[in-house]
Amino acid sequence: MHLAKLTTINSPARRPGTIIKRVYTASIHRERSHRKRIFVMARLEYCAPRAPNPGGLCPRRERIAKQLILARLGESLAIADLAQACALSRSHFSRAFKCTTGLSPQEWIRRQRIQRAKELISESSLSLTQISLECGFCDQAHFSHIFTRSEGVNPMTWRNHHSRPVIAA
Repeated sequence: MHLAKLTTINSPARRPGTIIKRVYTASIHRERSHRKRIFVMARLEYCAPRAPNPGGLCPRRERIAKQLILARLGESLAIADLAQACALSRSHFSRAFKCTTGLSPQEWIRRQRIQRAKELISESSLSLTQISLECGFCDQAHFSHIFTRSEGVNPMTWRNHHSRPVIAA
């Protein structure tokens, strides 16, 4: 739209007999070329494949790590196991994972466990002890502590507010 306006503004300068100062015409040309450059750069950025974060995990390693975490969410999972699956040292994996996701591996695992716990709390009638073990927490007290810290309410209160009513058939 701006390019069209600039072209129409500049069109009287091309008519014979019209006197427009060269400075004005040159400024219009500069503005037009500047806007074209911005438009082309924006299109290239939109269409270009995204490169992985420098220092972060490549998309393949990120996928491997996240799939392994989600597959073994209910088990004890060491960062060394994730690093080994990605063929990286433990410290390099931890730094790269945080660079890629914005969270440390432990925090990302903890959030996935809480998310899974919220799904189980709202969709099943399992006890909180069963849910805590299913989601990989060592016991219900630890689960309740982490859940409360994350969600602001304890799991039982969260269940009372978010559980879906069971429809009898």
